[in-house]
Amino acid sequence: MKTFVIERNENGLPPESWYFLPDSAITNPGKPFFIPEMTDTIEAQALLALKINRLGKTIAPRFAHRYFSEVALGIHFTAPLLKKELLDKGLSPDRSRGFDRSLFLTEFIPYEEFSKHTEISFLKNGELTATLSPDLSDDATGDCFAAISAENTLKMGDILIPHLSRGIRINIGDTLEIRKDTTPLLRIEIK
Repeated sequence: MKTFVIERNENGLPPESWYFLPDSAITNPGKPFFIPEMTDTIEAQALLALKINRLGKTIAPRFAHRYFSEVALGIHFTAPLLKKELLDKGLSPDRSRGFDRSLFLTEFIPYEEFSKHTEISFLKNGELTATLSPDLSDDATGDCFAAISAENTLKMGDILIPHLSRGIRINIGDTLEIRKDTTPLLRIEIK
């Protein structure tokens, strides 16, 4: 199973870069997030994750909707200062975003349970920090499928994260939450 993350695609532009996350990065809800010792600066980003439901290569944007039927909500943790430090040295930034337990996902939900009016909220300590649109029929989502599948075969069970919210800095003692309308689906204590 592969997890593809489109980097900085909150503005809806075609993807320019993406990265893979290892299986060990994925964590189920109900557990706290421990800030890793490699850095003291961590950011969190809210996301929608799509589970690939069929084999696909070189997928045209207009056919993207055929390749997923389930969506999970989640939070991805990254270390931005470590990323900058690694890039400045000409090294891969993978350590700053693909570490163990850096991606928390809810259970996958049938996409048909979402509508254009569904409100997905990302809260830090009870305050709204971002909202996500569950409408994945836009051109940006199709462009993500086209870009990834041009170089990688998508297989059943793979995960594609086409959009991330802007990162927010977190600290020990913070609580993060993702809500679908008024229902909390993911709550993470930061330790």
